[in-house]
Amino acid sequence: MFQWRYSASILEAKRALDEGALGELWAVEMRMLTSQLRYRRPRTSYLFRSKYAGSGILSWLGCHVLDSLAFITGDRIAEITAMTGNQNPEPVDVEDTAMVAFRMAGGAMGTLHAGYLMAGPGKNPDDSMIALRGSKGYLQVPFSTPWSPRTFDGDQSGLAYLMWSEAPGWETGGTRHATFDVPHSDVYGGVMAERLFSDFLVAAKGSAPAPSPIESLVHVLDVVEAAKQSSKTGRAVKVGG
Repeated sequence: MFQWRYSASILEAKRALDEGALGELWAVEMRMLTSQLRYRRPRTSYLFRSKYAGSGILSWLGCHVLDSLAFITGDRIAEITAMTGNQNPEPVDVEDTAMVAFRMAGGAMGTLHAGYLMAGPGKNPDDSMIALRGSKGYLQVPFSTPWSPRTFDGDQSGLAYLMWSEAPGWETGGTRHATFDVPHSDVYGGVMAERLFSDFLVAAKGSAPAPSPIESLVHVLDVVEAAKQSSKTGRAVKVGG
């Protein structure tokens, strides 16, 4: 369910990168931080049992920013150095925290900070984003923040992105700060997931390409496995190797 491929902010980021607004991509920063284990039934949920889940924060929620990065850039993570572990006091046998450094096939370097680490008010405190920095500009897409869920400046009406570029055709725009008033949906994951699921059903009938092809999922799993191996061995690991 890589529904963020249907996010207006992710699509705008992809368009900007495809049209050269950032120039050559140099660096990536990603966060996927969410509520601590004490809010998540760690003793009973299969998500925290390696036998069933395989891994923890990286495969359950980190997968979304990993796939979004590949979708935006059209590139793949090629090599990883990682540390994974358990910071929460609740005993689980999958990682609840991960620090990942990586190099992409195209040469950009990046980091991912993921974890069940957020304390605070509300049912699901969250702090997640993707930032891309290139030779001609930078952009940031916040999935959410603990202070203003889903957007900047306390505006909770929709998703957002922030960009600055000096690339030809973009330089006159200065700093671009867009918000999107996302239509309401009762579906888990919102209108993005509703549209994605509908398109999957069409694709399953052979009428259209899959909106999130199986190769994309395999890449995310390869990244997660490489991160686990790097943490275990203390060495850089080739993704898919």
